[in-house]
Amino acid sequence: EQLYYQVPQSRKIDTLKLLLELYEPKRSLIFCNTKKMVDELVAALAADGFRCIGLHGDMKQQTRTQVMEEFKS
Repeated sequence: EQLYYQVPQSRKIDTLKLLLELYEPKRSLIFCNTKKMVDELVAALAADGFRCIGLHGDMKQQTRTQVMEEFKS
């Protein structure tokens, strides 16, 4: 099942937090348009107590591999 929500840019992080609280997924992948957006999202989610790790091309390959291994396990 897939759902789509059209949300103004200024409300996306708040809406995402609400959806994560509502559905309580064990794991999720959240895609962003830029590396900066990844870092901002990770900071915002972590500040509200969500366990999260960012992943983008500016990270060392070893770090990216470790993030994916943690996600799989």
